[in-house]
Amino acid sequence: MEQNDNRPAAEDATERTDNLLHGEARADAIEGMRQLLELLEADPDLPIDEYAFRFHLYPRDAGIDENDNAEAVCWLGTVAGALSVDVMDMIGGVPSEQTTIYEVERDFGNHVRYRAAHTTPEQRAKFAARKAAAEAGVA
Repeated sequence: MEQNDNRPAAEDATERTDNLLHGEARADAIEGMRQLLELLEADPDLPIDEYAFRFHLYPRDAGIDENDNAEAVCWLGTVAGALSVDVMDMIGGVPSEQTTIYEVERDFGNHVRYRAAHTTPEQRAKFAARKAAAEAGVA
């Protein structure tokens, strides 16, 4: 059976360690975005959400172990370099040893955003504990 969803063939999927588009699938996604942009430009009656395009990635999407802070933050540094921005903490400051949420973000115009983020395992555990307590009805 022929694949038509741009996922790698089964034999290629076993070699993949991430959820990102590569090669022809990436090129196809970019071409699809161009086609959509042309359609939106040609038909001003088609509605567009406030953020027409939002790309939000995490280290796990790139096959990075999120429990390895050094590797995850290094990946964010690579993304930041490609976007020509700095890695920031969650309030927009310079990361420190106390940083628990790292972010990289760049807006292209007012309605297109590319963002990548990493939350430390310790902070994820705190979030999970709060969620469990809330679900259990504990304040």
